[in-house]
Amino acid sequence: MFGWILCGCASALVAIGLTTLVGYSRFALLIALMALVTGSMVGGAVRFAAGKSQGWGPGLLAAFIGLGAIMGGKVGAFAVAGNIFLDDNTWSVEDELADATTDDAMIGGIADEVDEEWLEAGKITEAQMKAFYEEGDFDDFDEYDYSSDYLPEVWAEAKSRWDANSPDQKLALKKTTEEEIRKSYEAMGEVGEQLAEGIGILYPIGLAFFSLRSFGGLGFLITGVLSAFKLGAGILE
Repeated sequence: MFGWILCGCASALVAIGLTTLVGYSRFALLIALMALVTGSMVGGAVRFAAGKSQGWGPGLLAAFIGLGAIMGGKVGAFAVAGNIFLDDNTWSVEDELADATTDDAMIGGIADEVDEEWLEAGKITEAQMKAFYEEGDFDDFDEYDYSSDYLPEVWAEAKSRWDANSPDQKLALKKTTEEEIRKSYEAMGEVGEQLAEGIGILYPIGLAFFSLRSFGGLGFLITGVLSAFKLGAGILE
């Protein structure tokens, strides 16, 4: 039985190495498919070592080692690939800058200040604002209207203050906003790097388990483990 374990673990290490290399492709489907390859490699190795011995013993051993190898390979793949599940998120700092430096967005920033000023001065009340938000329709995010966030009189005052600026002043204000946003992204990036360093191996482990959330990811895992069991047990012979 020691030979079964030795061969199974040796093939598992090779499979983990191969899956880790596949991680450089950053292709989720290929990483998931490696579960089938890993299961077959481990099952075949245990079957080779088991010789004439068949049945539950070598089958369960192959399945157990196969499961560990599949998850180990996923961890290795995500350690080199990073979070590939964010690749479809096309929103970037440039997108935010383009949105945050429009005239309406700048007026919205002034409107926040007017809200605070008028609340303190008693020109508007919390009850007015609450009633306004309860009556508002904020479902259409494709054509977002900043003015819908504020009482009409607040928006009018904010727009008046914005229009009072010269073109050069408006450009300078937008530049300041852009610099603040870039600084916030840089700060978040530094925090992310520190967090990644702090959690270390836990990050790719988390991604490995996250990859099982879909039917495909879990299905390939189960199929790979079953392949390892069947090959190890000699059922496929």
